[in-house]
Amino acid sequence: MILEKAKSIQSYILEHRRHFHAHPELGYKEFQTAERVAAELSALGLEPRTGVAVTGVVADMVKGEGPTIALRADMDALPIQEQTSLPFQSTVPNISHACGHDAHTAMLLGAAQLLHQEDFQGTIRFIFQPAEENNYDDPDRYSGGERMVKEQVMDGVDYAVALHQVPMMPSGVMSVQEGPIMAAADIFTIEIHGKASHGGLSPEMGVDAIVIAAQVISQLQTIVTRNISPTEAAVVSIGTINGGFAPNVVADKVVLEGTSRALSQATMQVLRDRISAIAKQTAEMYGGTAIYDITQHYDVTENHPEAVKVGAEVAVGLLGSAERLIRIPPTMGAEDFSFMAQQVPSVFGLLGSMIAPEVSHSLHHPAMTLNEEVLPLGTAWLAETALALMKK
Repeated sequence: MILEKAKSIQSYILEHRRHFHAHPELGYKEFQTAERVAAELSALGLEPRTGVAVTGVVADMVKGEGPTIALRADMDALPIQEQTSLPFQSTVPNISHACGHDAHTAMLLGAAQLLHQEDFQGTIRFIFQPAEENNYDDPDRYSGGERMVKEQVMDGVDYAVALHQVPMMPSGVMSVQEGPIMAAADIFTIEIHGKASHGGLSPEMGVDAIVIAAQVISQLQTIVTRNISPTEAAVVSIGTINGGFAPNVVADKVVLEGTSRALSQATMQVLRDRISAIAKQTAEMYGGTAIYDITQHYDVTENHPEAVKVGAEVAVGLLGSAERLIRIPPTMGAEDFSFMAQQVPSVFGLLGSMIAPEVSHSLHHPAMTLNEEVLPLGTAWLAETALALMKK
């Protein structure tokens, strides 16, 4: 059984997970991580391509004619100071694997070890992608997943599979369900321009960017309540507001920063259109101008029914009980596997990795830790799902 084989290489998986954890790297800077990944793939006789989407690694395991199944892991860490006191905690100040991408990378390396021993007809494409968390300084504002799609990494792929560990889900359970499971998400700015004047002496000579900003913020709150169906999920939030430079001067500039999210691409486009229209038309109404700019974006992460059917069956077999395959509501968090899932039928599984409720923290928390005992399960699920999809 493939789970037993995964358990037999648990020390291999843990060695790599702990190494990556101790040496985290931010997006598009995963040079050491990529070098180690490429070395492990080369040791299996594969010919990894490095420098894909800046620091990504891609390798094909080919065993005869057949479909191509992509297995993907993300490699980047977060700009967060770790607070776990683990013996292998981050050695890099203010950078840590607080989302568990170290575990994802290690599990995919483990899956490569397992699949190397299996007989199949087709190709397994191992994708180790950079920059899932952000687009950083990418000139096109692409995160790693989108940049990999733009560089044709998904060409010829029939199905794609990925996995995320979840420290707030009990260990020994998984969630593999069809439809949207994570939201489309934008980070945006609205730059409002008015005209400065003396706020006490001659306010009529100015165009108050703060007044415009206040109206824009208020009007943005009507989008979800009046432009989106009550049966659809959507969010528009303004997180920061910066403007003005003196208490007695009419402000000539205000910058708003916010996020918008939706569980369908169509709803997301409505949000974008309405934010743009409200910002620009409100500013014009008061004699100013507004620039709406999306600085970061993710598509909806959507699981395909056919791929989910296979992934769920594999999960039940590995878990030993259908009761351990749980359903959870879609989350308004975002994931850039979405760009790959928009290209080909895909399945994105969630792996419970809770240590204990009293010591568990959510993703991106400085003290986030995970139960390493579940890593062979995730490894086995990746490998077995790829094999099962190949038989389709």
